[in-house]
Amino acid sequence: RRCARQLLRNPQLKGALDPILDIPGLRSGMRISTAHKLISLKCDEVRNAQIDPATVAAVELRCPRYSTEDSQFISSRLSRGEIFGKFDRIDRETIWERLRKITCVVPSLFTFFRD
Repeated sequence: RRCARQLLRNPQLKGALDPILDIPGLRSGMRISTAHKLISLKCDEVRNAQIDPATVAAVELRCPRYSTEDSQFISSRLSRGEIFGKFDRIDRETIWERLRKITCVVPSLFTFFRD
């Protein structure tokens, strides 16, 4: 209950997460008991929720830094705007630079929210 109350008191985060309720593939990884993880991030990217389900599916559980296959897969889709499509080309290039620096597999929502 405490986690749900915290979430409801944060209108920006609540608004960003509301669309996920309509997407079973994303919703399945979330756990209300771990809402504090999102609240503690204080991250505008999470609050703005500009990332669509196709992007999540394309990036999660990949490691473009160490896997050539993952790198080519993400890079080609990013350059064509198939993923991170709500961002302009310059922002997508910045996102790509950051993705390449990640030294582990990009977590899925399920692994992020895992207790």
